[in-house]
Amino acid sequence: LYPDFGGWKFSAYSIVAFDSPTCDFYFGYDDYDRTYYFYVGNPGGLIQDFGYTSSLDEITWAPQSGWSTAGRVEAIPGHTYIMHTWDNHYAKFRVTALGSVSVVFDWAYQIAPGNPELIVNNSTPTQGQGG
Repeated sequence: LYPDFGGWKFSAYSIVAFDSPTCDFYFGYDDYDRTYYFYVGNPGGLIQDFGYTSSLDEITWAPQSGWSTAGRVEAIPGHTYIMHTWDNHYAKFRVTALGSVSVVFDWAYQIAPGNPELIVNNSTPTQGQGG
């Protein structure tokens, strides 16, 4: 309903328009499916639903496989999502609330390009398998 506020840019820590050239992902509703989705905002970006987690910190590394071939994933409260952004950064976000016109999420962003580690000072990483 509000396309100018439907997207997110991790590196700017900011809401952007869904069609912004810097949008990493955006939130939208599919009238046909009657379902809310997160869509990859730019060609070259990848997204994956990692499933239910009790906290954002459960995911410590981005997976090597299991990315959505459709460029979208269903938006589900309690699920954590992994992204490989179009500009070669990894990020994760966990949905804490989902409404008809908004979504609330916790998120983390890896500032080092190409580095799949998604937690600070983790001595025993859990490698994701995707799914």
